[in-house]
Amino acid sequence: MNFLDLSKVSNVRYTTLISFMNGKNKTITLNTLYDLCNGLKINLSNFFNSYLFDNIIDEHEKDLKVKQ
Repeated sequence: MNFLDLSKVSNVRYTTLISFMNGKNKTITLNTLYDLCNGLKINLSNFFNSYLFDNIIDEHEKDLKVKQ
């Protein structure tokens, strides 16, 4: 599935997808992520239940580790 197709099935603007995927916009709202998952016919828990998220450290955790 290409970005145009994903945009159509998820009802997320094509420009939003491209902006996020090319790194111009580094954040995505939970609502947009939810819509994308619906378009892909998966739920949010399945999306986040991936090894890709196992070692994610958010910015707050990074700040705490630097201060220690």
